[in-house]
Amino acid sequence: MPNTAAEENRARRRADFLKEEARVRKIYEELVLKQTPQEVVQISSLTDIKKATPSVAPVTISNANGNGAAAKPQVAEQVAGD
Repeated sequence: MPNTAAEENRARRRADFLKEEARVRKIYEELVLKQTPQEVVQISSLTDIKKATPSVAPVTISNANGNGAAAKPQVAEQVAGD
């Protein structure tokens, strides 16, 4: 537990340094050592996802009014003074 402002600053600088050091190490491993970054969570592979999803084209929503029929285009009203 820091008692003085100097000790607080030292602890803060040390924590910032450790974060920066971890970030630099990660970049070094990716670029120099050619290691792939570890994924935090891997839910499934891409092939499993493709198998689980339907092979039909995605549905597009067209201009509809909610009752199954296409909505008529609305024309703007003329405003007095135009």
